[in-house]
Amino acid sequence: MKTKNSRFPVNPYKNSWRVYGRRHNVDGTVTVIRENFAEQERALARRYELEVAEMNDRGQIEARAQAERRLMPIPTRLSLDYVRRVEVAKGLLGDHDPIFVAQHFLRTWKPSTIQKTLEEAVQEFIAAKTAKKLRDASIRNLNGRTRGLLKAHGAALVGEVTSAHV
Repeated sequence: MKTKNSRFPVNPYKNSWRVYGRRHNVDGTVTVIRENFAEQERALARRYELEVAEMNDRGQIEARAQAERRLMPIPTRLSLDYVRRVEVAKGLLGDHDPIFVAQHFLRTWKPSTIQKTLEEAVQEFIAAKTAKKLRDASIRNLNGRTRGLLKAHGAALVGEVTSAHV
């Protein structure tokens, strides 16, 4: 189970699995890690624990005053992709409490009453203008002005398109 970037490889060892490596502590000392586990999963868990502790130590050396940068191994049912999305959301929220923001969203958000794609809405709009006997040049102008929007967001629902998309 040794990987090139791992400081603590997990290798088979006499009917067990061994985690081996050198841990560099904050005070400058080096601790030799040599631990055996009956199950590979426990050995891998210990390896990840040691790697996170090593990253925390490096982070502590770089910035002792920034406690929020500290990485902690936390068991979770969330996928790695979902954890990354939550971290991005936290960055967007800044100082706002994520629970307050989620509760506010659940209280105030309502699904769009119009469940129509942008392409359907534009076709309906052009048909209405044609029925009003708008000039051919004006219809061509409207088609040209909406072409780029349809190409980029034609499959999106009308309620999902914002000024940021335009």
